[in-house]
Amino acid sequence: MAERVRRAPAELVSKLAQAPEVASAQPRTAREMRDAMMTAARRMFPTAKIAPVTIRRRPVEDSMLSDREVRRRTGLSRTTIWRLERAGEFPERKPLSANRVAWKESEVAAWIAQRKGRRGGGAVTT
Repeated sequence: MAERVRRAPAELVSKLAQAPEVASAQPRTAREMRDAMMTAARRMFPTAKIAPVTIRRRPVEDSMLSDREVRRRTGLSRTTIWRLERAGEFPERKPLSANRVAWKESEVAAWIAQRKGRRGGGAVTT
């Protein structure tokens, strides 16, 4: 049976952020802060099983996917995506510059989930 993972309470996170290891490390990035806080947690709680924390750079809804990544995730060709988009059956592309477009990750993920639900969990392709 898998162990249940618990989130650290805000007071504990605050205490870890003030630990000497964190202050002396002078973290500049989220990753450095996480590493310093993990070191402090291991020192403060030597017998606890502390799982590493994964840090996402941006929330899912803010991430943008390139054409290549959308094709990889959906399994669709560039032309099929274009046709579905024109028919209103696929999320709209967002222009990033004159020659670059992207799709919101949350919209593509929702589209994939909807397709899988409609087809009973099968392939995403049309």
